[in-house]
Amino acid sequence: MLPIAKLSELEKYMDLFSTDKKLKLSLVVSKSDSAEDFDGVCQVDTNKAKKFLDEYVDKVSVESLEIPLPQVNITKNMIKNVSHLAERFNTQAFCEMSKPLSDDWIEQMKGAMERINDFNRKNPKSKIGYKLRTGGIKAHLFPSTEQVAYTLTESVERGIPIKFTAGLHHPVRMYRDEVDTKMHGFLNVFMGYIFQASYKWNVEEVKEILKDEDERNFQFSNRELKWKNFKVSINEIKMIRTSLLNSFGSCSFDDPREDLRDLNMMK
Repeated sequence: MLPIAKLSELEKYMDLFSTDKKLKLSLVVSKSDSAEDFDGVCQVDTNKAKKFLDEYVDKVSVESLEIPLPQVNITKNMIKNVSHLAERFNTQAFCEMSKPLSDDWIEQMKGAMERINDFNRKNPKSKIGYKLRTGGIKAHLFPSTEQVAYTLTESVERGIPIKFTAGLHHPVRMYRDEVDTKMHGFLNVFMGYIFQASYKWNVEEVKEILKDEDERNFQFSNRELKWKNFKVSINEIKMIRTSLLNSFGSCSFDDPREDLRDLNMMK
C-alpha cells in the first residue's frame, strides 16, 4: 500500500524489479476536503501515477486502488469518479469513508454503502469495494465493535467487496498499552465476516465474535474453521474470499505471525 504522492520515492529502487519480478502495488489516492477538491485530487494523482507507471510499465503492476472519500455526503458523481479511476488503472477500487467515528458514523457508512451498491447494480463489470480502517495510533481511531459489525453486515448484505487497514496487528482482540484501548483481532474480523456471510447473522451476533478475547474459541483444520460450535467449510471460505472478503493491511509483517505462533495456530 503506497500513497500516489510518494511514488517518486520508489525510483531509486526500481533496478530491483523486472518483467519476471514485478513490483505489485496497492495505490492510495490523496485525501480531499470537499467534492470539488475530490475531482481535482483524482485528476492530479491519476496524472502523477500514469507518468510513473508508463516509465516502469514492465516492472510495476497495480493490484488495487484505495480512495479516501471527502468528509461530506457521498454523491453519485464521486462514485463515478472512483469507477473512472479504476478503469484508468485496470484494477479494482476500494472507497474509504474518512469521516470521524462520531455518533452518526453508522448512518453515514450505510449511506456510502448504498451509493456504492446503487452503482454496482448498474455497473456489475466495474464493481467498487469498501475499505474499513480498523484502528490507528490513538484510541479514538479505533471503531467500536458495533461500528465494525454494522460495516461487515452491510458489505455482506449488499454484496460489496471489502478490505481492512490499520489496527489489525494481533490475531485476537486484546487491550494494548501503546494505544490505551482494545485492538480488534484479525481473526475476529475475518471470521466474523465469514460466519456472517455463511449464517446470515444479525449485528448482535456478529458483535459477539468481534468481542471474543479467548483464542481457544478460534479453531482451524484442513477442512473447516470453527468458532465455538459454529463451523464453515474450506469451500465456503474460498467462495467468500474470492467474491467479497479481500484482505487486510498491517503496519507489521512480523507481529501477526509471531502472535499466531505464540497461540500455536501457526508453525
